Amino acid sequence: LLYVRVGSDGEKELMKGVRPFPNWPLREIEVTDAEYLWPEITFDPVTQRPLVVCEAHLFANLPYDPNFPEVPQGPNYRDSITVVPIDENGAPVINDRWDAYVDQRNYDEAFERAKYPDVEVDSDGLINCVWRHAEPEWTSGGIGWTNNSMDSWMEISDNRDVRNGSFVGPEITAGDTPYLDVVWTTFAGGMTLRQRILDGDPVEGNVRLSDLDTYNKSPDIAATDGLVVAAWSDDLNMQHLFGSTTTPLGDPQEIVKCGATFNVAVVARGSTKFDFVWQDNRNGLNQIFYMSRPFGEDPITKTFTPTPTPSLTPTPSESPTVTGTITITPTYTPTSTHSHTPTTTPSYTPTVTPTPTESKPSIDGYVFARYRGELFGRQLEGATIDLQGAGLQETTDEDGYFLFDDLEERTYQVTASGMNTIPQTKEATTREDHNTRLLFFLLFDEPGFPVGIEFKSKPGRHFIPNIPGLLQVTQGEFDFEEKVIWNDDGGESRNAIFTLNGSGIPADLSPIDDDSSLAKAELLAPSVISNCNQVQIRMINGAGNIRTQNEDCYFHPMPTLFTKLMPDLEWLRGPQGLQYQYGRSLDLYRIQLPPLDPILEITISMKWDDEAKFNMDTGKLEGTTKGGPSISPSVTAPQEIEITTSSGGAFGGGLEIQFVRCEAPSFDGGWVAVFNNGFEIGVPLILLGDLIPGAAVVITPLLEAPVIGDIAGAAKVAGGFMFQGELKGVYNDLVGSEGFLGTSQLQGGVEFGGEIQLK
Repeated sequence: LLYVRVGSDGEKELMKGVRPFPNWPLREIEVTDAEYLWPEITFDPVTQRPLVVCEAHLFANLPYDPNFPEVPQGPNYRDSITVVPIDENGAPVINDRWDAYVDQRNYDEAFERAKYPDVEVDSDGLINCVWRHAEPEWTSGGIGWTNNSMDSWMEISDNRDVRNGSFVGPEITAGDTPYLDVVWTTFAGGMTLRQRILDGDPVEGNVRLSDLDTYNKSPDIAATDGLVVAAWSDDLNMQHLFGSTTTPLGDPQEIVKCGATFNVAVVARGSTKFDFVWQDNRNGLNQIFYMSRPFGEDPITKTFTPTPTPSLTPTPSESPTVTGTITITPTYTPTSTHSHTPTTTPSYTPTVTPTPTESKPSIDGYVFARYRGELFGRQLEGATIDLQGAGLQETTDEDGYFLFDDLEERTYQVTASGMNTIPQTKEATTREDHNTRLLFFLLFDEPGFPVGIEFKSKPGRHFIPNIPGLLQVTQGEFDFEEKVIWNDDGGESRNAIFTLNGSGIPADLSPIDDDSSLAKAELLAPSVISNCNQVQIRMINGAGNIRTQNEDCYFHPMPTLFTKLMPDLEWLRGPQGLQYQYGRSLDLYRIQLPPLDPILEITISMKWDDEAKFNMDTGKLEGTTKGGPSISPSVTAPQEIEITTSSGGAFGGGLEIQFVRCEAPSFDGGWVAVFNNGFEIGVPLILLGDLIPGAAVVITPLLEAPVIGDIAGAAKVAGGFMFQGELKGVYNDLVGSEGFLGTSQLQGGVEFGGEIQLK
C-alpha cells in the first residue's frame, strides 16, 4: 500500500510503501506472493496512530505436510480483512496487526469472500470493521461487521442483495456519539441503506435513505454531536450528488448538479458543518471538487453548485450563430390515376457548431520502481520516457512525473526505462482536448529472481467470434508468450504458469540461451468482456525463487458481418495496423404511449450504436424521451367546404453514455424541439364544377359512369409548413463556467398538393 501523510500546510511530509504482511508465512523456506486492495484509513484516538484496513490476499506454495518439507508443495491461500496501525515513521506496526476476518485454505483456486472494507474506532475505543461478504453458495452479497472484542463477525444486512463492486460501500462512522452508523447500496432498486449499531448490537433495522427506484452508488457517511449525514451518487439525473440527514431521518436532496459525480467522501467538522469531496466529469474533464455546507440548523432547501477553481474551469464555448440559406426544390409525385400530390422537399440543414477553446492532446504520467512483492515501490527520478515513432523523449522529475503536450491524435507506443530496471511499454491513444495518463511500475532487475519481458499476445488485440454484444457464448483460444530471464545460474527445475479467468495453464518453454526461455501458453478468452483484462504470469526459476507479473491485454467482440462471411480467416481477429471499419445501430425499444386528453403524445426510445475500428474500443448508448401537443380542429363552411388545420410539436431530452477502452464512461445530454403546422381544404366535386370554369366537362362523365350505387367525390388541396430545431450538447449553469458545448441545426420548408377522390 502507498501511505501518504500531509501536514497542516498542505505539503507532503511522508510517503512510504506499507506491507501489512512482510513475513507470511513464518517459515524461511516459503515465498510470499501478496496483494493488498481497497485500503481505507482512520485515526485511533486511543493510541494516537492512523489505522489502515485493506483486503490482504496472500499466496504461497507450501509443503502438504509441514513436518516433511521435502514432499511436493501445493498452493495455499490466505484472504483477510486486516487492520494495521502506522507509526510516526510510516511503517506498519506488525505486532498490533488485527485480522477482522480471515480465510485460509489450500484449495486449487481462491474464493474471495470478504471485500471492500472500512474501519472506524468507536467511543469505547474498539476498532470496528465492515465489508461486503459473500459465501460461494450465496447468490449475492451481504454486509459483515465485527470489532476487536468479538470472537466472530455478524451479518447486519437484512437481505443479501449487495452488488460485487467497490462502488457499493460499505462505509462506517462513529463521530461523537455512542452509535456506529453504516451505509451501503444494494442491487435491487439501487437503494442506499443505513444500519445503526449500539453497544455491539444492530438496532432500528436497515433504513432506506432514498425512496427513488434509481441506481445509487459511492455512498459515504459522517457523524457529529448526534447529527449523521449520508451522501451518494444517484442516476435520477445524470448521477448527481445527493445527501440526507439520517439521524434525524430527512429527505434526500440534490447537493451538486453538474456532470456525473462519483467517489464521494464526507466528513463532519464542528457541530453542523460537513465537508464533501468528490470526482465529476463536467466539461468532459475528470476533476476533484470540494464543498462545505451546514446541516441540521440549516437543512437543505435548494440545489447547491460549487464554484470551481479558476484553473480547473474550461473556457465556455462561444454563442452559436446560424448561417446558411434555404433552398426549396418542388418535386411532383403523382399518386394514382385520380389523384396527385406535388410536394416540396426542403434541403436546408445548416449545422451550427460553437467554437470551443481547443487544446491539443497530451500524455502524462508517473514512473515507480519496485522490488518483487511491492505493489507501488517508490517514485523514480531520471527515468527515460520514449514516444516511439514520434522522436520525442522526456525524463521524469523528482516525483517521477513526465509530460508530452501538443501531440497529434493517434496511438503511441510509450516506453519507460530506468537504471537497473526492466523497461515497460504501454499503448496510449490520444484525443483532441484530452489528456491521457499512464502509470509505469518498473521492476528492479533483482539478482536471483526470474523476470518476464517482451510480453506478446498475438495477434495483438483479440476479437472473440460469435458475440452479439458484451457477453459471449463461444470462447476463443488465444496464444500468449513472454520471454523469461531465469537468473538462476543454470537451474533445471524451471516453470511458468499463465493465468486468465482464474485458471492457471502451464506454459511450454523453449530455451533461447542458458539463462532465458520463451514461455508460451494457449488460454481461453474471458466469458465476460471487460474493456481491460490482465494475464498473470507466474515464473519459478531453478533456485525456487518466484516472481508474478501482470500484463495488460484487451478483448473485444468481433463484428458479426465478418464472423458470418469469413469465420476461418485468422487475420480478421485484428492484427496491428488493420484499419477496417464496421458500424451497426440497433433500436432496443420504442414505446408510443396513448394520447392524453387528447392532445399530448409521448414517445420513449432507446438505441444502441457502436463503431468498430481495428480495436473495437468505442460504444454508445442513447436514450430519448419526447413529448408534445398535437391538435387538429376542423371548420365546415355552409357550402360544405371542409377546412382542417393541424399543429404539433415535441420537446424532449436525451442521455448519451459513451465509453472508450479502459476509461470511465462519459455522460452527455441535450434537448430537441420539433414544430409542424399544416392545413387541408376539401371541396365537393359538384361544387368544384360550379366554381372552376371548365371543370364540369371533366367531372360530369365521372359522376355519370354506369356503376351500381351513388358516386360521390371531393377534391382536396393540402398545404403546410414545418420548422424543426435541434440542440445537442450540454449547457453548464455552474458559476464561472456558463456556456453551451455542442452543435445545433435548423430545418424548415413548405409543402402543398392536390387530390381528387371518388367513392
